[in-house]
Parts: sequence; structure tokens; C-alpha cells
Amino acid sequence: GMVKKLPKYQNCWLARTDPKDVARVESKTVIVTKNQRDTIPIPAAGGKSQLGNWMSESDWQRARQERFPGCMAGRTMYVIPFSMGPVGSTLSKYGVQVTDSPYVVASMGIM
Repeated sequence: GMVKKLPKYQNCWLARTDPKDVARVESKTVIVTKNQRDTIPIPAAGGKSQLGNWMSESDWQRARQERFPGCMAGRTMYVIPFSMGPVGSTLSKYGVQVTDSPYVVASMGIM
């Protein structure tokens, strides 16, 4: 995606998403935690959850090193901590969004 300042208006920006952005493809979004139960309902043996894709921390480290060597070279990586729910609530879930998209950074404030 891209964010572009509109010069004819004060503090006005145009934001466009990239059709290949993973936010548009939930099937490619992965949630990494220590325990699968923290993220998605665990399906019956041989089943696949329809609510998300979980990966262990060790599997993610291995996959990241194999699949994405140097992928952020020359790019800005944004690391955005967030809380789904009130901070401090026992029902809240905390996470970190990693992206190279300024549009995603700007959108996290309304998520």
C-alpha cells in the first residue's frame, strides 16, 4: 500500500492498500504464541481451524529465517504493540503487529 500527502489540503492524506496485502487474505495471516489454545479453538484431530492459523514460536523462527532472509533490507519495519480489549482486563489479548506499511500503522489506531 501507500500513503500520499495531498498538497492542496491541510493535513489531508490519501491511503491505498495493495491488493496483495496480507490483511486482505486472512488465510495467510499467522498467529504465533506459546500455546495454540491462546489464539484459536483447537480443531478435532485432522481438522483445520476456520478462525486463524497458529504457529509455535520455534516453527515461526525457523520459517522466518528460511523464507524471508533479508526481506526488510532498505525498508522500514514498524513494530506495533496492541491490546484487544481494555489494558489490564483478564479478557484482553495482547499482541504485536509487524508491518512495513505506513497504512497499516495508521489503521491500527482504529482497530
